[in-house]
Formats: sequence, C-alpha cells, structure tokens
Amino acid sequence: MRRKILSFLLAMAASVALATAGGGVADATNYVVIGAFTIEEHAEQHSVDAKKYNLVAQHDYNPLRNLYYVYILKTDSKKEAFEKAQHIRETTSFTDTWVYHGVLGRSEIISSVQGVEMNNTKGSTTVKEEENITSVAEVTEEITSDSITSDVNKEIPKPAKTSEQKKEGIDFYFEILSASTQKIIDGDIDLVDLDKNKKIASYHGNESVELISVNKSGKVSLECDKFGYRKTIKQFNFQDIAASNFVVNDKGENVARFEMVRLVKGDISVMYNVYFFKDAAIMRPESKYEITSLLEMMNENPNYRIKIHGHTNGGASGKIITMQDKGDYFSLSNSNEGYGSAKKLSLARSETMKNFLLDQGILEGRIEIKGWGGKRPIHDKRSARANENVRVEIEILQN
Repeated sequence: MRRKILSFLLAMAASVALATAGGGVADATNYVVIGAFTIEEHAEQHSVDAKKYNLVAQHDYNPLRNLYYVYILKTDSKKEAFEKAQHIRETTSFTDTWVYHGVLGRSEIISSVQGVEMNNTKGSTTVKEEENITSVAEVTEEITSDSITSDVNKEIPKPAKTSEQKKEGIDFYFEILSASTQKIIDGDIDLVDLDKNKKIASYHGNESVELISVNKSGKVSLECDKFGYRKTIKQFNFQDIAASNFVVNDKGENVARFEMVRLVKGDISVMYNVYFFKDAAIMRPESKYEITSLLEMMNENPNYRIKIHGHTNGGASGKIITMQDKGDYFSLSNSNEGYGSAKKLSLARSETMKNFLLDQGILEGRIEIKGWGGKRPIHDKRSARANENVRVEIEILQN
C-alpha cells in the first residue's frame, strides 16, 4: 500500500514538473479532483454521484497516470483550488479530495513525457528541479491511499458518520426492486426533513446504513426517484419507529422496501442526469448512464411510445453547436457551429437523444420530439436554480 501511495506521489510530482518546466505545457492548471479511475464508465458514474452534493463534476484523461480524473473545479489559482478541496473534504463524503496541478486530456500527451523516468521501487525520479515540483509536501497533504478509487471495490459516497451518530442512529437496509420482476435494481434513497421539506442526504440502495434524526419532530421521508420509474415515498418518525411496521432482518436492521413501478401513459419524468455542452445539441459524457437507462426502459417494454421534450433557460437566440457526423453523441471534437433560437436548440437536443435511441435499434415510430425553448421554466431564469430549467423530459404516450 505504501508503495502504491509513493508511486502515485511521484507521478503527481512528475506531472507538475512536466507542466511547469520550460519544455512542458504552457496551460497547466489546477484541478480539484474527487476520484481517479482506470475505467471511463466508472468515472462517468462518479460524476453522477457528485450531483447528490450539488456538485457539477466532469472527467478527463490523465495521460501520465493512464487514469480518468473526476474533478469539480478547474482554476489558475492554486489558493482557490486548495480552499475548494478543503471545503469539499469537510462538507461531503469525498474526504480524499486533492488538488492536481498539470494538464488533462488525450491531446495533452507530449514528447517530453518520455524524458521523465521514475523508479517506483527505489522511490526516485530523474526530475531534480525542485522549484518545478510545486512542493511534493503540498501534494502529499492532498492525497491519501484511497485517492485512486478501486474499480473492483468502488465505494459509493455516503455522509461520514460521527461518534454521535453511532450512539443515536437506527440501522436500516434500503431494498430497491422492480415491482413487476421482483429483481433488485440500482437506485438511490433520499432522506428528507419533513419539517423543512429539505433533502438532507442520499444513500445507495441495497446497502446497510445508519440514520439519525435530523429535526425535533423526528418526521422524515425516504424517497426513491429513479428515472424510468414512479417516485416512491415512505414516511416515518424517528421517535416512534415501531409504528412504521418496518420488517426487521436478522441483522437487526429495519428493512425499507421500495417496489418500483414503471412509468405509464401520461407520466412525465425529468432526466436530471442528462447534460449538454453549452450552446450545443451534444451530450456530455456523464450523460451516458441515464440515456442508457432510457434505452433499457424502451427495450424492456416494446409497447412504450415516448415524447422527448427539450427545454432551455430563457428564450434568447444564439450559437448552436451540432454534430457533424451522426454517431458522435458525447464529444465536441467533430461538430458544426450555427445560429438559431432557443426553441431550435431545445428541439435539436431532443433530436440528438432520439437519434441515439434509433442508432441502438429503437424504431422511429416509438419516439416523438418537441422543443419548447424557454417557454416552460420551473424556476425564474435569474434565480440561483435557473440551471434546472435546462432539462429534458420524457413523456409516456403509450405503455
């Protein structure tokens, strides 16, 4: 384990040296990183998990480490990066957040990489220009042995437990399954404070968890809102847990069972985890997880017919970026730039999603599209939550 940490530290130091040395890349910057993965799909899922803490995460490739870094801030200011990393460690379960100084992206692979030789066994490196390593001690403070998340034993973020929680907590097991097949399905459970009508935390389903009371009344709800299924809510009171009639398993855990029912005709569901590049009808890579969930839903029930509704924040016209060649749904590398209305942009985004489904074998007659522009906002376009107006909704026309 110590060798793994040392190897990672040396690589980080070397990447900083490459980025800042005379022969390196001029635009090296600071990234606040919350995870590193060898498999890109796991990085995409980690980006989705970050949304539970209202963090907008992205991922990109580190050619020196052959890893995908998931980061929530990119900045030229080292001070800002370190302050942000500290805040994330203190307020979320991403307690191993660190700052990476260098470059990310496959296009940043440079010839000078071959000039850096590292000996992980002896813990040495040929990079000797101490001023270019931005203090290895600083990097050490930002990294723990868990900074590289295992792709095999990947832990889902959960709010850290305190000693007080251990004394006062109630053990739960959240079981999520399909009502029609009775098979276990992935999903998250939100804990909501009913006194303030505010979400307090999110937990992965089908796992053991310890909960504590979050208000004076003890009244809370457990909510499962998984795309493709109707939202399921269970309310209970910490002060009278027995009244909720939860089944207690052999581990002494209260089993909260969520039998999820598929959407039916007339239902409309927001795809909260489908994101588009700015001014573009091209999805960001972290959208793959949820768009694939839509595909699975369509394949599961061949009778489904849907309408994809696209929405923007406001109705101003502007630049519109579209795919140049059909099939490149998650990258701006092969795109065209045009101009048009907000309605045109929202329609183009709906069409992109439709074409993705068609490419996966879904029949065209099962999909309709609509672009609303900014005509149907859910928040004021100048409010702090205005970004939620930019969304895609799926309406079930037939099931």
